Amino acid sequence: MARSRKTYRRIGSAGFSAMEYIRLYQAPDHLLEVHSSGYTEAYRRYFFQDIQAIFIEKTRWGKIANVVVSVCGAFFLLLALVNGAGWVAGAIIGGFFGLFFLINLIAGPACAVFIQTAVQRQQLRPVTRLRTARRLLKRITPFIEQAQGTLSREELLGRLRGARLMPVTEAPVTSTAAPVEAPPVIDEPQSQ
Repeated sequence: MARSRKTYRRIGSAGFSAMEYIRLYQAPDHLLEVHSSGYTEAYRRYFFQDIQAIFIEKTRWGKIANVVVSVCGAFFLLLALVNGAGWVAGAIIGGFFGLFFLINLIAGPACAVFIQTAVQRQQLRPVTRLRTARRLLKRITPFIEQAQGTLSREELLGRLRGARLMPVTEAPVTSTAAPVEAPPVIDEPQSQ
């Protein structure tokens, strides 16, 4: 008896957390996020039929990393210029920081990608660059449309208009309740 095998394609680079190594894979009907800690693995599946939205938010972490790396590199290069004996070591270390700066610059803007389902909004940690996020979106959009169907532009606009609150002038509120009578007045005895 032949067993059906799902084919998984790796998406993006691996992400890191405090003590985890995180990878993202695509199957024909879902995305699979694998969290490895060395001894254990945890899996999280996002089925294409359950995905309601994908959010891509630009972050500042790429720029912050560029500033930190360039300041460290400039410090070691300056140290190499000032120090006569250890200029080679300072230049090599400064060069490594310069290389990291170039790699981060070439990788492009940093971002965070979130998947919204009916139950949760979860971040996809392996996708950290805008270029990779756009490729992911371009790759999985046909699978989501196949699983959920597509809406024409007019249907989408109609649904968005239907979700808005109607202005007060369009539908006057009429009440069928009986008018409320005033509460009875209790006479207090007058003090003498």
